[in-house]
Amino acid sequence: MFFDELTSVFELLVLLNSRVIVGGDINIHVEDITDADGQRLASVFDVFDVQQHVIGPTHLLGGTLDLVATFYGHDVNDLCHCVLILLVSFLATV
Repeated sequence: MFFDELTSVFELLVLLNSRVIVGGDINIHVEDITDADGQRLASVFDVFDVQQHVIGPTHLLGGTLDLVATFYGHDVNDLCHCVLILLVSFLATV
């Protein structure tokens, strides 16, 4: 359900042609290339040309679970007037 909703939000944002910062604690281990949810999120980001900016662990026990992302070509530092989307996912992580 999360990925379907995320896809719908990105579809709308593409139509609006808005500068966007996407961020949140999504509880998906994006640093683990074998994680199925991480792979699915990467696929959604690829389809919509979304770039994830957080590098390194964001959790005390390791793992990159908190993300900040923009559409390619937009750097977080350059986005003064933008739409900020906070994502929350209840996906269980191992």
